[in-house]
Amino acid sequence: MLERFWNMLDVEPDEEGPVSLLLIMSFFMGLFLATVAVASQTLFLNQFDEQFDLPKAIAISGVMGMAATLIYNGLQGRISFIALAIFNLILIIGLTAVLEFGDSYIEDTKNLHRFGFMLLLPFAFLIQLIFWGSFNRMFNVRVAKRIIGSVDIGTDIAAIISFFSIPVLLTSGLEVESLYTIGLFSIITYLLLFILLSTKYLTKGRAYLTSESDIKKLSLVQFLSNRYIMLLSLFVIVSIIGLQFVDYSFFNATTNQFSNVELPYFLSYFEAMVVIFSFLFTTFATDRINQDYGLRVSLIINPIILIIFTVSALGLGWFFGYDITTGEKSSIVFFFIAVAMSKLFINSLRDALDSPTFKFYYVPIDKSINIDAQTKIEGFVTALASAIAGGLIVLVNQFEIFNVLSITLFTLPVLVIWYLITNRMYHGYRDTLQESLIKNKSAVRTHIVKEYTMDSVLEKEVNSTAEEKVIYGLKLMEKLEPALFETSLLQLADSKLKRVRKFAQEKIQKLGIQLGETNEIRGLAAQAAGAAEDSDLLSISTEKLMKLSKSIKQTDRMLAAKLMRKLTNQKTIFILLELMRDPDPKVRNEALLTARKVKRPETWSVLIELLSSPLYAHHAAAALKEAGEPVLPYLESAFHKSGQNDLVMLKLIQIMGHIPGKESLQMLWKKIDYPDKRIVKQILYSLRYINY
Repeated sequence: MLERFWNMLDVEPDEEGPVSLLLIMSFFMGLFLATVAVASQTLFLNQFDEQFDLPKAIAISGVMGMAATLIYNGLQGRISFIALAIFNLILIIGLTAVLEFGDSYIEDTKNLHRFGFMLLLPFAFLIQLIFWGSFNRMFNVRVAKRIIGSVDIGTDIAAIISFFSIPVLLTSGLEVESLYTIGLFSIITYLLLFILLSTKYLTKGRAYLTSESDIKKLSLVQFLSNRYIMLLSLFVIVSIIGLQFVDYSFFNATTNQFSNVELPYFLSYFEAMVVIFSFLFTTFATDRINQDYGLRVSLIINPIILIIFTVSALGLGWFFGYDITTGEKSSIVFFFIAVAMSKLFINSLRDALDSPTFKFYYVPIDKSINIDAQTKIEGFVTALASAIAGGLIVLVNQFEIFNVLSITLFTLPVLVIWYLITNRMYHGYRDTLQESLIKNKSAVRTHIVKEYTMDSVLEKEVNSTAEEKVIYGLKLMEKLEPALFETSLLQLADSKLKRVRKFAQEKIQKLGIQLGETNEIRGLAAQAAGAAEDSDLLSISTEKLMKLSKSIKQTDRMLAAKLMRKLTNQKTIFILLELMRDPDPKVRNEALLTARKVKRPETWSVLIELLSSPLYAHHAAAALKEAGEPVLPYLESAFHKSGQNDLVMLKLIQIMGHIPGKESLQMLWKKIDYPDKRIVKQILYSLRYINY
C-alpha cells in the first residue's frame, strides 16, 4: 500500500525519508494558514469598514511583508539557513501567541485584530520561504522537477479538513479567537518537524544539498539590470494586484451578503471549495495542460478566465446593483456571484496552475543566483505588489466619484497587462534558456571528448557514479543495444550504487540471465538443472509447440518464443520465423531475442528485413552482430540487393563494423569508393570503431 503511494507520487526509495517529512510539514503549514486566515479575516471584517479600512490594511500588510522578506533575504547567506528558519519560526510562534492571548493585556482589541489581519501576508511569506528553501537545498533540478507537485499536497489536505471543520467547531460553541490556538499548535509542530528535517537531511554531506557558500547574492543594481528577472517580477506584481483587486471586491460583496454571525461559516466553506477545486485541477489537469500546451498557455488561462468573469461582474453590478445602497439584497446577489466566481478561479488556478508552472521559469536563471533570485521574487517582490495594490485601492477611494464597482472596472486593464506580460515573459524564458545552454556548452567545451559510436556513449553513461545517469543509460541501452545491455547488467549486479544494483538484479531475474559462477559445485548443479530442463522441454511435441504459437493469447505465443531457445531445430524453425513476424510487439521482441540466442541462418534474412523497422531494428541488429562472421555473406548480399533501402544499407555497414575479422574489414574497404557519401561516411565511422 505504501509502495503504491510512493509510486503515485513518483518518489524513489532513497527520497522517501525527506519527502515524508516535507509532506507532514506541508500538512501543518496548511492547518496553520487556514485557521489563522479564517480567524483574522472574520475578526477584521466584523469590526472594520471593508471599503476604507480594508485597502489600508492590505497596503500596510504588504509593507510588513516587504520588511519581513528584506530581513530574511539580508540574513540569508550571512547565517546558516537552519538558524535563519528557526529564528523566523520562533518569531511567528511568538506573534501568534500574542494574537491568541493578547486580548487580556490590550484594552482596544480592535487594534489587535487589525494587526492579526496585517500579519497574514508576512506569515504566509516566511513559512513558505522556509518550506521551499528546504526543498531547493535538498534536491537537484532533475529530482525537484519530478516531485515538486507532490511534496505540498499535505497543505491541500489540511486546508480541506480545516475549512470544513471550522463551521462545526463554531456551531459547537468555539469562539473565533480560539482558532488561533489551533494555529499555534500547528506552527509549533511545524518547527519541531523542521528541526528533525534539518538534523537528518540539511546537514553537510547530503548528495543533493546546496551549500550556502554556493548561493550568490544579487545586488539591487544586478537585480534591476537583469531583464529576465525583471519580467518575472512584473508578472508577480501584476498578478498580485489583480488578486488583491478581486479580493477587495469579494470582501465588500460578502459583507453585504452575510451577517457577522454568518461570515465565518461562509468564508470557511468558500475557502474549502477553493482548495478542493485547486486539488482536483492539480490532479487531473495541470500536468496535462503543461505537457500538451506548454508553459505559455498554462499562465494565460487565469487572466483570460478572469477577464470574462470581471466583465460579467461589471455588467451585473451596473444593471442590478452592487451593494445595499444601489439595489435590493435579492438583486445584488448577481454581482456577488460573479465576484465570488472570479475569486474562486483566481485563487484556485493560482495554486493549481500558476505557482507550479511559474517555478519552471526559474530554470534558465544561473544556478549560482537562482535561490537568491527566487527568494527575492517570491518574498520581497510579492510583498511589494501587495503594498502597491493596497495603495492603489486607497488612492481610488479618495475620490468620491469612485466606488466598489470602479475597482472591478480598474481590474480589467490590470488583467490585460497580466496577459501581455505573460507572453513577453515566455519569450524571455526561451531566450534566456538558449543563452544558458550556449554558456554551459562553452564552459565545458574544453572537457568534451567526442564519442562517435552509440556503444561508447552508452558505456560511458552506465560507468558514471550518478545513479540516475546509470539507470537512464541502462534503459536506453535496453532499447538500442540489447546484447550490450545484458553484458552491462552482469557487470552492475554487484554495483556499489544501491538503486543501480537493485535495477540490474531485477532485470537479470526478469530476463533469466545466468550470473557467472566460480564455484564448481554450483556450476555442476546449474548444468544438471539445465539438462533436466532440456529433458522436460524435449518432451513437448512439435504439434503442441505449434499450437502455442498459433494461440490467440499473447502469453501463449510469448511462451512458445521462449521455448524455441531450447527446441529450435530443422523441424521447428518455421515456428520461430512466424513468431518473428507476429503482429504483437512483445511476442516479436521475445522471438527476436530467441533468434539472437540460437543464431540460426534461417532467421538472418528476416532480421535483415527488420532493419528498416523503427520498433525492431535495434533488436535485429543485435542478433546479426552476435551471429559473427557466418552472417557476413548474407549482409553483403543484402547490401547489393536491387532497390535496397538506404537506411538498411547504412545499418548493414554498422553491423559489419561490429563483427571483428579480416573478412568484415575487406568488405568495408571494397565499398570505400561507393557513390553515396553517407555510406562512405558510415564506413569511416565503422573503421574508426575498430581502431583501424
